[in-house]
Amino acid sequence: MGFRCIRNYRIRLSVVNRYMVCCKCAAGYGWRRYQRAERTGMRERFHRFMQGRYGTDQFSGFMAWTALILWVIAKVTKYFILEKVCLFTAIAMVLYFNYRILSRNHAKRYRENERFLIMTGRVRRYMQKWQHQIQMRRDHRIFQCPSCSQKIRVPKGKGKIAITCPQCRTEFIRRT
Repeated sequence: MGFRCIRNYRIRLSVVNRYMVCCKCAAGYGWRRYQRAERTGMRERFHRFMQGRYGTDQFSGFMAWTALILWVIAKVTKYFILEKVCLFTAIAMVLYFNYRILSRNHAKRYRENERFLIMTGRVRRYMQKWQHQIQMRRDHRIFQCPSCSQKIRVPKGKGKIAITCPQCRTEFIRRT
């Protein structure tokens, strides 16, 4: 006759970890341990599959975001040719992105990423500088010296203060 669970369903023996598990209602002995073992097994299989492969880097991330943007443009646009070009380019980028992630040729993928970083270096530095300025302006004000045009950073919220230029030693009064 066999074992039965709380709801009178038949209980089977899990082949993977030898726990008694209900077939239909997920109740029974060791069900949570069984689920955890299944998840761990998939994670380990994925880690073993990815061993020796290149994985993601900045160039792959850029291609993924660009492909997503092109796909959105293709879905929003009403022009047939633009839609097809954007969609085809997005699909090609996704395929190449996946090829790079699963590649085992580390040297070649590393060189591709280095070329990408060199080509986008100016833009990335400009964006970092701009982001730093935005963060700095929350807590500081920037003033220009009236005589030598030197930029001077002063903390916000100090009221009316006398500012001395570090370059020409000119003193001027400003409100922060």
